Amino acid sequence: MIKFYHTETCGKCKVLEIKLKELGFEYESITDLDVMQQMGLQHVPWLEVDGVLMDCSESLKWLRQKKKEMMPN
Repeated sequence: MIKFYHTETCGKCKVLEIKLKELGFEYESITDLDVMQQMGLQHVPWLEVDGVLMDCSESLKWLRQKKKEMMPN
């Protein structure tokens, strides 16, 4: 399960969302700032994959790795 913590006006969030969709990942979209603040998230975007939180940089690395794994040899 992927949770995507973001805002509608964030440029990095839009990039991450495009990459998620390009690779066909289903995700839960979370835009509630109160929820993010309660979690201690002070900026966006964040991905949570199987309980592991990743900031934008880590998320993009994870997506690049997943893309490599999806490509035929």
